[in-house]
Parts: sequence; C-alpha cells; structure tokens
Amino acid sequence: MTDQSSAEPVLVTLQVFSGRPDPRWALEPGKLQELADRFANSHRLETAAAPPTGQLGYRGFLVQVPRASRAAATLPATFEVHAGVLTVGDEHWTDRSGLERFLLDDASAHGHEALLVSAGARAR
Repeated sequence: MTDQSSAEPVLVTLQVFSGRPDPRWALEPGKLQELADRFANSHRLETAAAPPTGQLGYRGFLVQVPRASRAAATLPATFEVHAGVLTVGDEHWTDRSGLERFLLDDASAHGHEALLVSAGARAR
C-alpha cells in the first residue's frame, strides 16, 4: 500500500463547458474516505436510467482515480455522477448516498459556486 504523502490524488472534473477545458482539481486526502463511502453506498444497489446527455451547461462530475492512488483498491478508475445517477462504464445506479451533492459542495469549496449557479447546477 502506498502512503498518503506519495499517493497520486483523485481528480475531479466539473463538466460544464463546451469548447474549453472544464475546471479540475485534486480531491483533498481528508475527503477521500467520504468519497469512497458514498460511492460504496450507491454502487450496485439500485439500477437507474442513464442521465441526460448532449445538454449545455452542467453535466455532472467525472472522477478519475489513478492506479497509484490509495483509493484505487475501492474505486473504479473513472466514474461519473450527474442528475442523481452514478455511472460506471455503461452501468447506471441511483445516487442514494448524496455523492453528487458531496461533489457539488467540494466544487463550491474550490471557488466554483458562481459557475455552478450560472451553469444550472445550483438554484439562483
């Protein structure tokens, strides 16, 4: 197992733009266990329809877990969450644990609240 100081961070991308790079940040190590717990409390519990695609504005979050991350043992390499749906590959599960809300709050903590509002992810 890799120690926390040398582990690669889990990367979170707020999917909101078309034609320019989306905001992206490293999940703080102290939030990693909560992310893993929320993922585990939704993954494979209740199937869901695919979330909407092809829209402009807020399209959810992409989470990337590097192989060298200490979370790699409990999380898939990539997953998305949008519109209350957790997507892993081509499987969709109901976000029963507030994973999307957790990531919305983390995006806000990283200075993206105004963007969340303007993109339609948060009420004005």
